[in-house]
Amino acid sequence: ANAYLQIGTSTNPWIGNVTINDIVFQNASNSNSVTVYTDTGNITMNNVDVSQQTGTRYTAFLDSNSGIITVQNGSSFDGDNTGGDTSRGFYANSDTGSISISGGSSGGSPYTFRDSSGGAGANYNGATLSAPIVTLSNVIARTNDGNGIELSNAAFISLSSVQSGPNQNGEGNGLSGVRINGTGSTIAVISGTSSFADNGSYGVAIFNGSLFIRTGVGNSVACGSGNTANGISCYNVVPTTTPDVTPPTITPNVTGTLGNNNWYTTNVGITWIIT
Repeated sequence: ANAYLQIGTSTNPWIGNVTINDIVFQNASNSNSVTVYTDTGNITMNNVDVSQQTGTRYTAFLDSNSGIITVQNGSSFDGDNTGGDTSRGFYANSDTGSISISGGSSGGSPYTFRDSSGGAGANYNGATLSAPIVTLSNVIARTNDGNGIELSNAAFISLSSVQSGPNQNGEGNGLSGVRINGTGSTIAVISGTSSFADNGSYGVAIFNGSLFIRTGVGNSVACGSGNTANGISCYNVVPTTTPDVTPPTITPNVTGTLGNNNWYTTNVGITWIIT
């Protein structure tokens, strides 16, 4: 009760990798339940459960300058939306690395980001993620005042079987199911049985970027236009329903002096022509 874990600080980050396994946090209010700062190291979380986070703190705050952030094997990050309590939700940032959040390898429970509440005048997201590459698989975001999931600074985003604001018992999100703040050349791919409904604004909202959504077989994503508050609607999205199945052509070109038996007798230069 009200216990927390902190590794490193913003001015003195941990040097090396950090792995956190099999820990439950409950009722933290004076600090984030989990806080990790690393310089070059990776951050890995396995089976970490946070509940009833209050005090306008994060359920988890993970920040790496260049490492890989991985959350896997059945975790949940829940605030406490009862009695006016507040939580900022889950936060992860890697300046030059990547973020990967996925279900257990043997069919573990989906990850949940729930009950982030900013109180009056503030809208906190269930999960706020920032990295060049973000991959989410089997993730659920529900009952958050802000967006279910907000993504920023990503060149590539993959959302596989993500449910943000599914229409179950009114458990949507106050704003959009997923908000993507693009870079101008961001590519987003949605696949699997993803669902974005019962949200206050849009199912998927895309800003400041050129994005492409590819939906695979069995995908329940339907993107329309306009603001349909309690439906599966998308904003600034031009979806394509047929994946690009044409592989690239890659042609190598080697220069140098060729001797016997195809051995080069001088330094060689290698270039590739890629279409």
